[in-house]
Amino acid sequence: ETAIGRGLASRLPAFGCVHYPIGVAFRPRASVGGRPRGSIHRGVTQEPQAAYEIRVEARRAELRLLEERDRRLSLARAVVASLALIALIITASRPIAIVGLGLAAIAFVVLVIVHEKLARRLSRARRRVAFYEAALARSRGEWIGKGEPGTEFLDPAHPNAIDLDLFGRGSLFELLCTARTHAGQEQLANWLRHGSPIAELRERQRAVAEIAPRIDLREDLAVLGAEARRAVCSYYGGAVVPE
Repeated sequence: ETAIGRGLASRLPAFGCVHYPIGVAFRPRASVGGRPRGSIHRGVTQEPQAAYEIRVEARRAELRLLEERDRRLSLARAVVASLALIALIITASRPIAIVGLGLAAIAFVVLVIVHEKLARRLSRARRRVAFYEAALARSRGEWIGKGEPGTEFLDPAHPNAIDLDLFGRGSLFELLCTARTHAGQEQLANWLRHGSPIAELRERQRAVAEIAPRIDLREDLAVLGAEARRAVCSYYGGAVVPE
């Protein structure tokens, strides 16, 4: 059994080493058993799959509302721009045209600002849905080919990395990895490639047990971690990995 986790706060540096699966028993190329327990509301304990299903439906409903607002704002911007153009054509020779165009320009700028804020909320809402969809895929055994294969960490000289399917499509790395930065992925790869003292493994298990029921925290870390990843890629001029 492999347990992943370094604890909270200082043990989760820069969202890079946040791994949510909890002590899963791994069978190469197969679904996993030993489902961890989680909670959706304080004081209410449920199996993770049931909790995730409830939450993903709530997040999808929120996403639909935001998408509807987005469509309305897009329509409003188009209407304002069209009215300004029509007014310019009809009243271009009149002084009132200047006032009308000024008001239209102000309204358009306000709509652009509001729309930009909504776009950020919409992006986060999509990440929240994606977080629960990925969690459900893992719990249902439908995760193969949907995550990070970690093939760059495969060392052909490793005594059992290939036999145990540590890296590659359908590997243990793909099942466990929810890291949002390369540093986090590298840390997980090192944990899988090299043995650790029993005391350290137990510390990780305690950390996992602590964070497991805190679904809101894990959701926020996933959302913020994705933003951190995009920021890092943008800063270093690398390609932004699709979410």
